[in-house]
Parts: sequence; structure tokens; C-alpha cells
Amino acid sequence: MSKSEDQVNTKTARAFSPTTQKRREKALLEKRTRIMDAALSLFSKNGVSGTTVEQVSELANVSKSNLLYYFKSKDGLYLSVITHLLDVWLTPLQSFSAEQEPIATLSEYIKVKLEMSRDNPAESKLFCMEVVQGAPLLIKELETPLKTLLDAKSAVINAWIDAGKLKACRPHTPNF
Repeated sequence: MSKSEDQVNTKTARAFSPTTQKRREKALLEKRTRIMDAALSLFSKNGVSGTTVEQVSELANVSKSNLLYYFKSKDGLYLSVITHLLDVWLTPLQSFSAEQEPIATLSEYIKVKLEMSRDNPAESKLFCMEVVQGAPLLIKELETPLKTLLDAKSAVINAWIDAGKLKACRPHTPNF
């Protein structure tokens, strides 16, 4: 092996101190969050087709190329925003189980969902817009993890019915 090949093979990426690395990671996360917040605001007002990458980059105070570093396309950005929103919106649903009391559990779930809608109107509007349009960009997410979750929660409700804790009203899951 020649000296130049040896130098190439032993050359390593620049290492940052732990403090510098944490600061860099925090800055990257803050910028990504700023972009997603700007996108949420614009997507909920204008829809996907009515929003441009340039509008999002301007509102987020980043260059278009910087935005595209974080998200490869407008559809990719939208999908990131809506899947993050879905994760947040589904958290209360994930928490209930057959061992809990159904009336208290469902009452708390409804209360939390109403509070989330009230406190997060842009998120609520965007999710509703996506569902009303048939979830064209989110359909893959809805076909698997969401269906699995809905099937599991339907089983919980059925268990409550079978135990006589709820009046029979067999739940069904949407056909995604």
C-alpha cells in the first residue's frame, strides 16, 4: 500500500467534543422543529397543494436548500408533519386497556381528545383535512400501524362488553 492510500484509509471524520456535539444536535432539532411548525401552519391553512416549499422556508426562516436538506420534498415534509401529528393524537388511545374501568377510561379519553382539539386547532384542522380527502399521502400509515391499534382497541371494547361493563355495541374498525 502506498503512503497516500494509507493516509486515505486512516483519515477519520472530524470529532466534536461532547458539548459541541450536543449543541449541534440541539440546533439541528430546533431547526427541524421550526420547519415542521411552519409547515403545519401553512398546510392547515392552505392544504398541501396550496403550500409551496418556498412559503415554508420563508416562514421557518431557513433557505429552501436547507429545508430540502431536512426533508427531501414537500410531500416528505407533509408526511413527516402528519405522521408526527398522528403519533401525538393516538397517544391517548394507546393508553387504555381491558383491565381499566370503561366509563372512566372512555370519559378521560374523550376529555383529552377534546382538549387536544381545542388547544391545537391547526393540528386538528390538518388531520381532519387529511381524513376528509381520503388520506392520500397517509394511506400506508393507516393501513398497518393504525389498523393494528384500532383492532387492539376494538378488542378492548369487546372485552368490556363481554364482561358486562358496557352495553353491547360491537365496535368496528374502518376499512383502510
